[in-house]
Amino acid sequence: GGDRACWGCGKEGHMKRDCPGEKTPKGGKVTLAVSSACTTRGLADDGVWILDSGSSVHLVNDESLLRDTVDYVDSWSTANGGMHSVTKRGAVELRTVVDGSESRVDLTNVYYSKGVINNIISYGLLEEKGVYLTRLNKKSYVIRESDERRIFEVRRANGVLLMDTLGGCGKQERVNAVMAAVESGGISADAVTECTLLELHNRLG
Repeated sequence: GGDRACWGCGKEGHMKRDCPGEKTPKGGKVTLAVSSACTTRGLADDGVWILDSGSSVHLVNDESLLRDTVDYVDSWSTANGGMHSVTKRGAVELRTVVDGSESRVDLTNVYYSKGVINNIISYGLLEEKGVYLTRLNKKSYVIRESDERRIFEVRRANGVLLMDTLGGCGKQERVNAVMAAVESGGISADAVTECTLLELHNRLG
């Protein structure tokens, strides 16, 4: 609604995609988030993604995460004056657990840069797809506004918003992750059946 503040300029009444200050031509300025190494280096885990409102693109530091990959050569400047070389673009399928159920999320237009410490999800791009960060029952979620589906859970560590994925873990690790999520939600462990591993497939840009 109109009470949501724009992530681009901070003013209410419009979203980032409609922000008059955010219009850039194709091939225009790209903003890359830069977090201090001391804050995020310890979070450089293949299964952890940072949800960042300061990045205008989704980024990965592991080329093997991409599928439908195409060559894409460019260099983008970062907020602290550094440069990141980007060599590939593709899609990434993220697998995560939301309230005890496995959720699969497709991110499109994801760029590969081996110089990036953390994998990054651009919150601005999610917002353009009608997906927002919200808090329910003392937990943070990214929710699709159209049907209020919880796309993934978000946690905070060292002031950074993180999303945990299941990565390439096997069935037992996946079951353990689901069990932990169910137990933290106060649901009886006896209620864990195949339905708790229901895959909710969501497509996001």
